[in-house]
Amino acid sequence: MLKRSLVLSLLTIACGHHAPAPPVPPPATWRVDAIACATAGPVPYACAQPIPGATIQMHGPDGYLSQPGDDAGYAVFTLPAGFTDSDVIIDAPEYLTARAHIDVAGTHDSPRHNIVLMTSVHVDPSKIPLGQLAAIRGAMWTARLNLPYGPRPNQDDNILAMAFYEVYGATDRRRMLAQYHDVDGYTHAVTGPITGNDCYHGQYPCRRSLPTEAEWQAYLDTLQEWWDAGVAPIFFAHPDGWSFEATRDALTPLLEQPRAQKLIRIVVPSGWEPTRYDWSSCTWAAFARWGRETLPNALILIHTVSDVDAPVGTDARCDDNGRSNGEGWARVTPFLHGWLAQSGAFADPSGHGDPNHPERTNFENWTELFDPNARGSYQDRFQHGYAGWPTFSAWGNAPLRVYAGEYASYWSYWNNRPESEAQDWGDAAMRSGADGYLDGGRVPVRPRLLR
Repeated sequence: MLKRSLVLSLLTIACGHHAPAPPVPPPATWRVDAIACATAGPVPYACAQPIPGATIQMHGPDGYLSQPGDDAGYAVFTLPAGFTDSDVIIDAPEYLTARAHIDVAGTHDSPRHNIVLMTSVHVDPSKIPLGQLAAIRGAMWTARLNLPYGPRPNQDDNILAMAFYEVYGATDRRRMLAQYHDVDGYTHAVTGPITGNDCYHGQYPCRRSLPTEAEWQAYLDTLQEWWDAGVAPIFFAHPDGWSFEATRDALTPLLEQPRAQKLIRIVVPSGWEPTRYDWSSCTWAAFARWGRETLPNALILIHTVSDVDAPVGTDARCDDNGRSNGEGWARVTPFLHGWLAQSGAFADPSGHGDPNHPERTNFENWTELFDPNARGSYQDRFQHGYAGWPTFSAWGNAPLRVYAGEYASYWSYWNNRPESEAQDWGDAAMRSGADGYLDGGRVPVRPRLLR
């Protein structure tokens, strides 16, 4: 009887008095970061170029959280336990929407950061090598498109003048880029100067005064449109009739801006064919040096008037009379990558204008200028040092690039010579040995190794 009572007592104690249960923990949370980043850093999980103004979302199985990133592109989320596996979605102005998958449970409160690389909607030309920029393929004033301004307004044989791109509306701009790059295949186009322009004989709206800051930024916007479309701008800096000092003092503050440094990668500091022999090689060199120093990452070019063999002459800086063309070039080439040579042979291609070679036509004489194997040609002089011409340039111990710069524009514009004729000439120059062309052509221009 005693044993039975003891068992009942033990059962009573066991059933009537439970041990206290442990407390239920609150739902786990995780601290997770995300950084909107344009360029990754030198070490893992670091960002060298953050993107401010981003909107960052963390998407989990039951919803999402959203918050703005700070000026460093950074956002930190405190996430509930359900967000053990998350997608990050980031939007930022001027960038494509970025998506990334992260294992939230493995990254909370760690020294690592979730770097999300974003792709800009714009091309960044600052990363394009000079050798690629130097493969010039363009049509200065020879391409055709029906446009409201020009020598034949609103006609199909009107000139597609990229130099006046910014005076057109958005629809015409899109048409111009599509025709010039997508249809014609051109990769380079001329632009500038930004002031002092005569509006090309009054046939285009004028740009006479130095731009305001807002106007300058709008102009740079158009250059960005070119890059985005696959067209590299060749910026002619010097306004007609301005002195070197006036050009330098007015344009340097604009060109030194970071955005200008990025977008102006090819420049002709001395502008459009400024003179025949009224500038000495010292003045030409001053312009080239200024361009090189002001835009140190740019391809530096020179453009001369028709049938001039060297940037020489006489002015207050120095006198090239009695000295060789090679000496004049040697003063300028250290600051130059290329020469946009101009010729008047297109006026009479089948004529025989060279008494030293009466058997050859003007066209044949012109194409031979680009043949490095033709004794006395431009390429022979720069590549082999003929007649004391320099074989060095801004490329270092490599010669100046020689381009078929301008040969058909005048006659295409004013006389409506066929576009195909200009293209034939550009192709012929390339076959002969030109480093590129800027007045029409059909053949691709490939980047060349330094010779």
